Amino acid sequence: MRPETLPSSYWNFIVRTGPIPKMVLGSVKDSIRGNPIDVQALQELCTHKNPEAPPLTIHSHSHTIPCEVMHPQTPECSKNVLLSGIQAFRRTFPEHFPIIQVPFCKFNYKRAISSPVHTLTKSTLSAVRSSLFLGYD
Repeated sequence: MRPETLPSSYWNFIVRTGPIPKMVLGSVKDSIRGNPIDVQALQELCTHKNPEAPPLTIHSHSHTIPCEVMHPQTPECSKNVLLSGIQAFRRTFPEHFPIIQVPFCKFNYKRAISSPVHTLTKSTLSAVRSSLFLGYD
């Protein structure tokens, strides 16, 4: 709700990795603060993501942003959670694997040499857990 308090690189990572467009996040922030939202822009975004999207039933002073705006490409919320988690995992795992792998092997050097399969398995599971956390957080 206060992206200005985050480092811009982290905020951009959240927006790039997450399933919700930056404009929608801004609309959520505006609606919670009681500011007017641009319903026409939201409708255009929904129609762009899903050409069969019905007209929005919100007004410029709505206090909530409905699901059809948050994820217009997937009508069911549970399906959206699953698909967005998979998408986030695919984006974050290639970044997290080396970040976790290198220090894990460095700080467990003797174990990594004596049992490389165990070390690789354990560090891979750690990278998977970290990526899943980011994907479903």
